[in-house]
Amino acid sequence: MIMIVMHHFAVHGGFEFGGTGVSWNRIWVQIFSGGGRLGVDIFILISGYFLINSEYKPKKVITLALQIMEYALLYALLAVCTGEIDVTSVRDGIMLIVKAVLSIPYGEYWFATAYFILYLFSPYLNRLIKSLNKEMHFKLIITSVVIWCLFPRLLGASFDFNYVVWFATLYFIAAYLRLYPVNFKNMKKICWLVAGGSYILLLSLIVVFDILSIKNPAFTYYVSSVREMNSPLTLVCAIFTFLAFGTLTIQSKVINNIALTTFGIYLLHDNPKIRNLLWGKIFSVNTYIRSPFFILYSLFVIGIIFSVCSIIEMLRMKVSERLRRKWK
Repeated sequence: MIMIVMHHFAVHGGFEFGGTGVSWNRIWVQIFSGGGRLGVDIFILISGYFLINSEYKPKKVITLALQIMEYALLYALLAVCTGEIDVTSVRDGIMLIVKAVLSIPYGEYWFATAYFILYLFSPYLNRLIKSLNKEMHFKLIITSVVIWCLFPRLLGASFDFNYVVWFATLYFIAAYLRLYPVNFKNMKKICWLVAGGSYILLLSLIVVFDILSIKNPAFTYYVSSVREMNSPLTLVCAIFTFLAFGTLTIQSKVINNIALTTFGIYLLHDNPKIRNLLWGKIFSVNTYIRSPFFILYSLFVIGIIFSVCSIIEMLRMKVSERLRRKWK
């Protein structure tokens, strides 16, 4: 989630470099941009790894939908109060509320919508996966990766790519790792080397393509393409990062408590209605782009956003839990 917040800092911060030349601040922004889609892939791998053997809970579907709706309604109100959205008629007000209440089908948050659909279909995916033997499961993964990863990124053939089918592909991979485990603890060094090496290569390519784009704008496409969630390099990095952390034994209530808030952190800081307010008006991140303290300021902003959003989500969870107990 920290990588995702960093990515949003870079892509929503309003930075305009164009042909201004190379600077450390420009390189820093591109490095920040490299982890967002990687973070999404890792998030889905973690989800699929546990969901494949989990009991489907309709209650969780409702809880997830309510959490998304609560923040969508909050930001609809905030956007109106701060002038980010003009409501000039009753109809505008009604539509604003309707889209907030139905934020999942309206795609208020692209990730939340795709993740909600994935969870909704997870019992059917589980039934499909468990009906396959190991060989057929592996072939399903290879077919999905070729269609949704290699063709779009290497040949530019989309196959009508969308987030849900890519999440399903990651789900197949995570399920395979869970159902047919390999003792990667004996390959600890390899996992960490591939994870670290692929991440460094990913960031390096982003920076190189960005520098090349100064003289040839055509390279701008490759900056976004190499860091996309279905990029072969991003996929390799996500899988081996997941496996590398699987070789560790970590027991921490603090980490677990913070981890419970990460989806809320996403909902809190990346609502489209308040992006301009957050990055442009509250933190004014693009005004610091030529400052010698830009790197320090960016780390400060990321830390503040992550921490404050985590605390707010903890409070929301406690209030929700008390309300549920009261209604029971």
